[in-house]
Amino acid sequence: MELADLYTVDAHNAGAEMRVKDQAGKPTDIYIRVVGLDSSIWRNTLREAQRAAVERLVSGKVETEVEQDNTLTLAKATIGWRGLTRDGAEVEFTQEEAQALYKNAPYIADQIDRFIAKRANFTQS
Repeated sequence: MELADLYTVDAHNAGAEMRVKDQAGKPTDIYIRVVGLDSSIWRNTLREAQRAAVERLVSGKVETEVEQDNTLTLAKATIGWRGLTRDGAEVEFTQEEAQALYKNAPYIADQIDRFIAKRANFTQS
């Protein structure tokens, strides 16, 4: 086996597209592109979140909830989408919009979290 065949960072940095399911589990026409666990973006985002959590504990400021941290982490791992509309117009992707989506539709955040956790979603067999 070639050494390069074991490398995963580039594929995880490029991201993969996940088809969103509605609350009943039916596929929608919305697709969200996220980076994978092995991506530099994901690893840096986790380090930042861990650092912020430690700083809050040390300073005694624990007002930020874990859920807020999770939606921010997932938003930073999101690199695009398609099929998402508001009032009939395509919603332009921003990390702020992604964070609002994950905060207000936790079932989508759960789907993203599970999708990112599967390395096979980002590599070809």
